[in-house]
Amino acid sequence: MLEDFFYQAATTANFSTGEIDMDQEVINEESGRERECIHRQRGAVGEFYQGDRYILALQRLRNDAAMKMASKVGAFFWSDAPHVKVWLCQDCATEIKLHKHA
Repeated sequence: MLEDFFYQAATTANFSTGEIDMDQEVINEESGRERECIHRQRGAVGEFYQGDRYILALQRLRNDAAMKMASKVGAFFWSDAPHVKVWLCQDCATEIKLHKHA
């Protein structure tokens, strides 16, 4: 089942470079559907990322780590990922290796 989700996300993503450049992937808070990690309600500092980049980052994790991370974020259909923005606290973004390049 998880592999089906990964396949669906892979068909909407560009794997040509194999890298995620988060400088270009942080998006405006005012548009699209939103999901967030469980830490936002506790007042954690974080940022919005494009849903498809979140999915790409999940794909790079081992199955157990991907399932653990996905359980921290509100659910959405992975086919909707290009239209969803995902808010991650700094800790979750670091865990999934989605962080801005300095």
